[in-house]
Amino acid sequence: MRLQDLPKAQTYIEEVLSTSKNERVIHYAKLTLSRIETRRHEFDSAKCHWQQALETPVSPEDWLCGYASMAKAEWHLERDESEPARTAFTKALKTLPDWAIEERVQALQSLAFLASSELNVKSALRYFQSAANLLEVAQAWAELVPMKLTTASLLIARGRTKEAVVLFKQAHQICVERGFDQWRTPVEVGLARALGATESRKDAKKNIMEMAKQCAGRGDFSGFISMILLLAGVDTDYKDYESAYRTLVVGQSISKHLKLPTAASVFRAQINHLKHEVMGVSKFDTMVEEMLKRARASELH
Repeated sequence: MRLQDLPKAQTYIEEVLSTSKNERVIHYAKLTLSRIETRRHEFDSAKCHWQQALETPVSPEDWLCGYASMAKAEWHLERDESEPARTAFTKALKTLPDWAIEERVQALQSLAFLASSELNVKSALRYFQSAANLLEVAQAWAELVPMKLTTASLLIARGRTKEAVVLFKQAHQICVERGFDQWRTPVEVGLARALGATESRKDAKKNIMEMAKQCAGRGDFSGFISMILLLAGVDTDYKDYESAYRTLVVGQSISKHLKLPTAASVFRAQINHLKHEVMGVSKFDTMVEEMLKRARASELH
């Protein structure tokens, strides 16, 4: 199920159901089958199986009740029924045992996303942090990185950029130590954004440039281009439009040289934004003309 190989997962579960005589095992298997069917959006069959499972009486304190709540919660969530999903996930957390880390993390993540969808960032952060704590205890590093990335991004939205920097740096360290290259670009871009908001202009540009060099060094052109855009963004925030324009033009030239037309069009769009939305056409054209005059004068000398 974790690998999304649902046909194989269903094969194993159906084998258990056809051979086991143990009521608790059958109960657990039917709930698991229900969860598989929910992932396939086979909602009628999924509901039928968790209802069948509930026909086996168990104590309200039994961890199987928590697992049943997970099956119901996922069913409601996949059907965009937020309130019953939230109720079932909350109930699951009260009953699931400490060793059921995967289910507990999933419940916390789902509650966090539900809170985020309602713009309740404070609650979302609390749920994400609880999930991250469980993943750290379990040393589930591959899942911890995107969790820290998501939490840090929410912190930025709340203006808590210094806390975001800490989480981005933690995620970056895990990526480097564990070789999670697939996460390095979004983590480094997030870190660069946060640093741009918390450090002095000079330090922010220095750090962003260093990360740009690292991206280029490992052939990560997407990350490199994102860093160049962030550099221009720092200059724009400080109203140094000349430096921002120069950076964007360099980025566009590099993109063309590397034969990356999409990236080149992104830089072109940013230049147009600077011209039409930020500065105004007249001021922008005057600035570019003055830059060209200085460049010609420098060549003559």
